[in-house]
Amino acid sequence: NSDICVVCETPLSPEYQHRVNVQNQTKILCPQCKATNPVHLRTCMICESKLMPSTSPQVQATVSVPLAPKPIGTMMTCSKCFRLNNADARFCDWCGAQPEKSSMPLQCTKCRSENDPYAKFCLTCGCVIEPPLRVIDARLRNDLNISASSVIGGTLTRPSACPTWL
Repeated sequence: NSDICVVCETPLSPEYQHRVNVQNQTKILCPQCKATNPVHLRTCMICESKLMPSTSPQVQATVSVPLAPKPIGTMMTCSKCFRLNNADARFCDWCGAQPEKSSMPLQCTKCRSENDPYAKFCLTCGCVIEPPLRVIDARLRNDLNISASSVIGGTLTRPSACPTWL
């Protein structure tokens, strides 16, 4: 993408210079996720927010803009491939399935306070919150030799991972 040789710094003749495709010359920068999108699109390819060509900054096609990190509370998990997607996405950006929103808060096993579904630590007591275990089908319980005391309401339980303070 330069007019000079990167090794010897001599000017390149026109036949060796990079040619930009006219239809891919400019792209629109999404105001939400900062992804570059083709000029002809009205919604962002990544987050599906509306693009406004007149107000959105246009960038050259060779510019690579990293995605801005999203707050973890605004994401939802795909029920098919378990990929995190934007909360307002209509389809999973990996497998194309319709992701389900996780609205159930996680409960701390030590203090029983409710926490964000994606929290790693309890906001009240600081205890490590492990993700919920997979629901076990009643037909599989006998095959896995799981005792009835460890299965509560169709979900497995595990001891708390809270640290002990000395």
